[in-house]
Amino acid sequence: MVKKYLILFLAVLIMFLHLNNYTYIFAEENPKANVDNTEEIREEDQKKTEEDTKEEDIKENDETNYIKVTDLDIAEYKTNMEVGEKQLLMVTVLPLDATDKKVRYYSSKESVATINELGRITALSPGTTQITIEAADGVRKEFKLRVDSPKSAYISVSELDLGDYQEEMRVGDRQLLSVTVLPFDATDKSVKYTSSDEKVAGVNGLGRITALSEGETVITAKAGNKEKSFVLKVLPKKDTRVKDIDLGDYKEQMQVGETQLLMPAVIPQDAENPGFKYTSKNTKVATVNELGRIRAHKEGTAEIVVEASGVKKQFVLSVYEEIKVTEMDLGDYQKTMKVGEKQLLTPSVLPREASDRKITYKSTNEEVASVNVFGRIEAHSVGETKIVVSVDGIEKSFNLKVIENKDYPVEDIAVGKYNEKMEVGKSQKLSVTVLPNYAKDSTVEYSSEDYRIATVDSSGEIKAIKEGKTVINIKAGDVTKQIAIQVVTATEKIEINKTYVVLKTDEQFQLKCKVFPPEANQKLEYKSIDSSIARVDGNGLITAVNTGIATIIVSNGYIQSEVTVLVNKEFIEMDEVVFPAVNPNFETDPLTEIIKNSDDLKVVIDKSEFSEVTKSALKYLYDSKQILVVDGNEYIITIKGSDIVNYENVLITNVEYNETKDGIEIVVNNKNNLPGIISISFDDVRIQRAKHLYLYNESKNKYEIISNAIEDGTISIDIGGKYLVTERELSFLQVNIFMIIIGVFCFVAIAAVYIITKKRYWFW
Repeated sequence: MVKKYLILFLAVLIMFLHLNNYTYIFAEENPKANVDNTEEIREEDQKKTEEDTKEEDIKENDETNYIKVTDLDIAEYKTNMEVGEKQLLMVTVLPLDATDKKVRYYSSKESVATINELGRITALSPGTTQITIEAADGVRKEFKLRVDSPKSAYISVSELDLGDYQEEMRVGDRQLLSVTVLPFDATDKSVKYTSSDEKVAGVNGLGRITALSEGETVITAKAGNKEKSFVLKVLPKKDTRVKDIDLGDYKEQMQVGETQLLMPAVIPQDAENPGFKYTSKNTKVATVNELGRIRAHKEGTAEIVVEASGVKKQFVLSVYEEIKVTEMDLGDYQKTMKVGEKQLLTPSVLPREASDRKITYKSTNEEVASVNVFGRIEAHSVGETKIVVSVDGIEKSFNLKVIENKDYPVEDIAVGKYNEKMEVGKSQKLSVTVLPNYAKDSTVEYSSEDYRIATVDSSGEIKAIKEGKTVINIKAGDVTKQIAIQVVTATEKIEINKTYVVLKTDEQFQLKCKVFPPEANQKLEYKSIDSSIARVDGNGLITAVNTGIATIIVSNGYIQSEVTVLVNKEFIEMDEVVFPAVNPNFETDPLTEIIKNSDDLKVVIDKSEFSEVTKSALKYLYDSKQILVVDGNEYIITIKGSDIVNYENVLITNVEYNETKDGIEIVVNNKNNLPGIISISFDDVRIQRAKHLYLYNESKNKYEIISNAIEDGTISIDIGGKYLVTERELSFLQVNIFMIIIGVFCFVAIAAVYIITKKRYWFW
């Protein structure tokens, strides 16, 4: 009997030990299993496993060059989370070419937070747990994670801001309320609008008020338990008939061949104007086209009439022949220059009306000093020459002496902007300036301290060869400058799991990005172009904020990719958008101060110092009738205060031009309106030979010729846009031979049918 019970006891003991061993092995493979075993068995098995692993590692190292894991890199992560929140750990095994890249994740308290095999943490309940990340070769990292209770889900409305609104409207008018719900993170931000008297004024669900009839009504906006209202008074419909016409700024005197553009306006400003009609009572003296452009033809007077909705306004225009120069003043100039120096002559003429006459410049000894068509003198060699300035038969000159420049040593080397980091195979050219610019020994020498990393040629062009760091030496005279260059592996591409994401507000999407090749910079930066629509954190987690379209930029510093995010909530069609009017504020600026402080009629500025002629400067020119000359090096812009008709149109000093198959294409004022008539003189020989000027008509999609607007490389215009200058007149007539043949064939066929059906007796 005892033997029977002893055998039964031994069988149960063997089953128990077998079960514990099986459970322990399962726990090794599944970290989520809870194992209750003795330390002795665990240590024994662990030692055995470590010994087996070591033996296998030794064998693998001998056979397949096994590369061990040395470290783990964890991207930015949160150590505090709220219940229900999730985050994904971005772990990189180092080195990148390690043999075993498998990573395991553990949570010490899975009741607080769990982590799956992909590294996604889910916060379950308030408390603290330890997250462990384990890789091969005994490498592991840990951090503590605290989980807090979730914040209150519902945030009530505390205040309403109605923004700017009109308390008075006229019958037929409309206005759109711009209501702001506070706080900004309120749960329910929907606003409801009501009108106490719908017969006086109605308001729709978007807050658009429409005035219907004369009277008063109360407009109320309500969000949550908060509401705000105001009394709206509706007045009778305003009389919108044209009462008068303001002709604006115009010239009552014009020179033969001159043009001006009328800029009339109706009074009152909100009157309904179907358009202006322009007429000239004497078209032999002056004509005016449908755009209000007046062109003077011959000496005399002509009455110009402007009409709008039956209201007329007129003025008498006097046309005179061209005024020649009677006197010329050369202004301030240097009689002695050093080799290499430059100066710009700024002569002025009398009477002022003749200031647009062409002035010519000449040097009697071009080897000593030369002068270009703009009056810019450049000293070339030691000696003397005479500079001659002439206009309309009047000639003035002065003797110019050019002396030698002293032997100045190099004092410094200025290095322009350059990239400290370069990718393998890429090149960049250094921009170096020797100071002072008249230093005698200005030859620049370049050298690289490690030509295996990067090379540099005699022109300063650096070429990246292989990954590493080197120093580029820049030498001129006794001065040496050094710049450090780091060469990195070139990035080929950034792969993203999705480049077009559609979300609803408050939804999230995790971007997964890979940089190729692996040796390239793996550190990625995420940026949202419009964070009010969608924001992104440092790990690439996108959160939809508000309806609209946003772009997410993913970059590693060398190459970037884009992700388009479309956030939908509800689709609202708005039939009108109101933009607030901008009132110009003519404040003084540096250019205005320069013009004010100048005693000369003609003020000269450099394009490199002023990118635009401001409204304030144009207004002062208009009032003072001075002349502004913009020196663009390859061109000169001249604008007279007397020719300004609208000083609100800013003048851009940069003029772009390039050669096309038909001629030279010139873009003036970025195609924006000009403040008035300006003249641009070009130093380019191709433009100086040009005889015809065309303006590109955007609506008709073609060039239209402008007569008498170009002479010896100078164009006179009053419209900003794209121009074309040519030596020969262009032909815009295009004949389609194929269409002509079809037309003739159709005509012959119709004639044949007619003869057969109507004139059959012709064949009898």
